[in-house]
Parts: sequence; C-alpha cells; structure tokens
Amino acid sequence: MNYRGIQVLVIDKVQFGPGLSRTPEHEFNAVHDAALLRDRWIIDGFGPWPAMERRFALADAIIFVDLPVWVHFLWAARRHYEHRDAGPGVPYGDLPEAPTLEQMFEVLWKVHEEYTPRFRALFDSYPNVENIVHLTSPQELDEFAARFSSPTE
Repeated sequence: MNYRGIQVLVIDKVQFGPGLSRTPEHEFNAVHDAALLRDRWIIDGFGPWPAMERRFALADAIIFVDLPVWVHFLWAARRHYEHRDAGPGVPYGDLPEAPTLEQMFEVLWKVHEEYTPRFRALFDSYPNVENIVHLTSPQELDEFAARFSSPTE
C-alpha cells in the first residue's frame, strides 16, 4: 500500500502470520529495518519496543492515537461482531485472521497499561521529531483524518 506516493509498512502484516503466530524477530527486523532505509516511509502500528525506538529516532513526524481504553474496547467489539459472519479465512483488517474478542481485549489492555505510558514519556526524548500529533478523542481523530485524502493501494 502507498499513501501519496510513499510506501506504507503495516506492522501487523509483518508481525503476524497464520494462526496469529508471531513472525520470528529476525524476519520482522529485516522487513522493518529495510523500510527505515528508504528516503521516505510511513509505518503504521507498534511492533516490538526496540523496533519502535529505532523508528522514532529516525522519524520526522509521529501520530499518536491516545484514546481512552474504553473507546478501543468498543471499536474492537464492533469490528469483531461485524466480521464474525464473514466466514473462515477472511482477513481481519491487517491481520491474516480474526482474533477472539478476548484476545483483542487482552492486547488493548496491555497496550493501555504498558505501551501508552511509555509512548507519552518517549516523545520528550526525541527532539529531532519535528511534528508530533497527539490525538486524544475520536473527534480529534476524525478531524485529523478528514484533512487527508484516502490512501491509494
């Protein structure tokens, strides 16, 4: 996928394989770090913390969607129930298959408890980042997204 002529790396597509198995770390790093060698790149998602630190050190912009955990739970439940009738083998967003709702909630809670506080603290340590966009409500997210055209495949 690309956006405005810039290739987009979607972390979940690299990080997870069949059965939601984790890609071996060396394979993930090879794909991730190759993206960082490009002149321009967009990376969507988290991935392992060391990869995020490498990415943030090189970024000139970071968009941080920092919504209340209940919003993420609600959106995950909606997505899950909208997808449940799609049948087996149908991709689930950027994942090769749908996780259970329990798995989704566990990941969301882990991100909320472990990653989000670290993200908030991390931004001060990267003075080279020219533009940090910190979105804290669904309305801010909608307004930010409305300013950009749809990505092209």
